[in-house]
Amino acid sequence: MRHLPYIFIALAIVLCAAACSQDRNAQSDQLVGRLLDEGMAHLERHDLTAAMLSLKEAEQAITPQTDHQKACRVFQHIGWINASSGDLQLALIYFDYALPHAWATRKESLVIDVLIGKAHVLNELGETEHAFQTNQHAMALSQWADKSQLSTMLKNQAYHQLLHDSIAEAEINATKALELATDTASLGNAFTLLSHIYQQQGDKGKLQQLLSRFNESNNTQVSYSRLRIQYEYFLQQGNYQKALEAYRLMENVSQLMDRSRDQVQLLKVQDQYEREVSEREKAEQKWWYSLAVIVLLNAVFLPAWWYSRKQQRLYRRHQQEMKQLRQQMGEKLHAIAASLPIDHIFSGSIAETKAGIDVLYDIIAGNNISQYGKQQERQATQVLWQVNPTLAKQIDNCPVPLTPKETFFCIMEHYGKSDEQKANSFCCSEQAIRSTKSRLGKKIDISTLRTTQ
Repeated sequence: MRHLPYIFIALAIVLCAAACSQDRNAQSDQLVGRLLDEGMAHLERHDLTAAMLSLKEAEQAITPQTDHQKACRVFQHIGWINASSGDLQLALIYFDYALPHAWATRKESLVIDVLIGKAHVLNELGETEHAFQTNQHAMALSQWADKSQLSTMLKNQAYHQLLHDSIAEAEINATKALELATDTASLGNAFTLLSHIYQQQGDKGKLQQLLSRFNESNNTQVSYSRLRIQYEYFLQQGNYQKALEAYRLMENVSQLMDRSRDQVQLLKVQDQYEREVSEREKAEQKWWYSLAVIVLLNAVFLPAWWYSRKQQRLYRRHQQEMKQLRQQMGEKLHAIAASLPIDHIFSGSIAETKAGIDVLYDIIAGNNISQYGKQQERQATQVLWQVNPTLAKQIDNCPVPLTPKETFFCIMEHYGKSDEQKANSFCCSEQAIRSTKSRLGKKIDISTLRTTQ
C-alpha cells in the first residue's frame, strides 16, 4: 500500500505525457499543412526558392502521425524541385520517400503522380529500363488517371519504344500523349518527343504541320524545341537568314531557362542554410527534452529517497531502544541476583549471562527460536533462576527431563503466550504445538505453570 502514491504519480506523468504528445502531433500536422500550402502558393508564382524553404520546413515538422497525403505532397514537391535543379539522385530519394505515403492514402491518382515523377528522374539518370518498369506500374493504375497523367505515361512509353527502334508505335503513343496534354509540362514533353520522332522518320510534312500548329505557343519548352527544329531545318535548306533568326530567338528562350537554373542554384544555397538551422533547432530541442526528463526523474525518485532515509532513521532508533531495553533488563537481573541467596546465584561468565538474557528475551518477546537447542536452554534456565526462581525450580524438579523445546514451551506458557504465538516463535503449525503440549502434559502439570508468577 505504501507504493500506491508513487504508482499514481507515475500514471499521472504517463497520462500527461500522452496528452502532450497528442497535442504536439495535432500542432505538427497543422504546421505541415500550413507550410505545404505556402509552398504550393510559391510554386504557382514560380518562386522556387521560397517554395523550397517552405517545403523544407514542412519536412522537418513531419512525424509518424502526420497525415499521409500531406507528407506525400511535401516529399513529392521537394523531389520535383531537386529534379528541376539537376540534383537527380536527391530527387529520386524524395520520390521514394513519397511513394509509401501515397500508397497509404489509398488514392491511386496520387500514387500515379509519384510514379510518373520517379520515372522521369530515372530517365534523366539514364536508367531507362528501370524507368520503363516504373511507368508500367503507373499504367496499371491508368483507369484512375486523368488526361495529364495519361499523357505523361504515354510519352514515357513512346520514349522507351523509340529507344528500342519501335518508331511506329512510338509515334502513335506520342501523338496520343500530345492530344491528351492539358498542362504546359505535358505539352512541352509530348511536343519535343513527337518532333524528334518525325525527324527520325524524315517526314518533313508532318514536322512542318506540327511546327505550324504550335507556332504561337507560350510554353517555354515547346518554343525552344520548335525554334531548334526550325533552325536545323532552315540550315539544311540553306536558308541562313531564317536559320539565324530562329537561332537568335532560341538564344533568348535559352537565357530565360538559364535564369531559372540560376534561381535553382540560389535555392540550393538557401536549402543548405535551412538544413543547418534545422540541425541546430533539433539539438536545442533534444537539450530541453533531456532537461525535462531529468526534472521528472527527480520528481519521482527524490520522494522515494526521502522515504528510504526516514525508514533508516526509524530503524536505527528502534535498534537503540532495543539496546537500552536489554541493558535495563540486565541491570534488573543483576539487582535480583544480588537479592537472592548465594546458592541461587549463577556463577557463569558475563558473556554467558548476556547470552541467557538474549535467549530469554527472544522467548518472551515472541521472536524466532526455532533454531535454539540445548546450549540456549542451559543459558535461559541459568538466567531464569535469577529472574523467576519459582518457575525455574518447577522446570528443574520435573521427574522426566524436558527437551529444549519443551522448556521453552513452559516459559512461554508461564508468560501467557497463545498457541498461535508459540507456533510463530517455533515456526511450526498450531497442530504441532498441540502435539508438544500433549507430550509435555505427561511430564508436568501444565495448568500450574500460569499460576507460578
